[in-house]
Amino acid sequence: MEWKPFWDGVYEVSEYGHVARIVPAKGGRTGHILRHHLHKPGPSGRPTIKLRHNNVVRRFYIATLVAEVFLGPRPKGITINHKDGNKLNNHHTNLEYISMRENFSKAVTLHLHRHGEDHPCVKLTESQVKEIWQRFKNGERQKDLAETFGVNKSTLQALFKGKTWKHLHLR
Repeated sequence: MEWKPFWDGVYEVSEYGHVARIVPAKGGRTGHILRHHLHKPGPSGRPTIKLRHNNVVRRFYIATLVAEVFLGPRPKGITINHKDGNKLNNHHTNLEYISMRENFSKAVTLHLHRHGEDHPCVKLTESQVKEIWQRFKNGERQKDLAETFGVNKSTLQALFKGKTWKHLHLR
């Protein structure tokens, strides 16, 4: 397993995303993988680790550590992508730097980004959206459509402005 140092050489990270302290803390041991500091993935699904150095505590995303140490500094405006879509697979060969647009596109391709009727917050079906769009084009008022379909006017405004249901290409 390959290890590389980071954060002033106090810690090292492996190609798999394991983290170890290599400079001893007061009374601490070195060379042990810091599993007990690894935090469960939060809402983003990405694991983090909380580390201390010179009385400073920082939380790092494991993928960010691995990418910056093994792939080099992240260019401005670029994000880290997990090639296989698994946010727990932080091996350096599974990580790449790509644009946000590419990341979104890959997420849709891997079915990681849900849209349309698959989205957890959806209020309308695809057929209802198409019917609403047609009725709006025929002159029906947003207020009346909102009442008929049991949604807020703001839901319809987002639809008509192209902020939701973009994949239907209704314009």
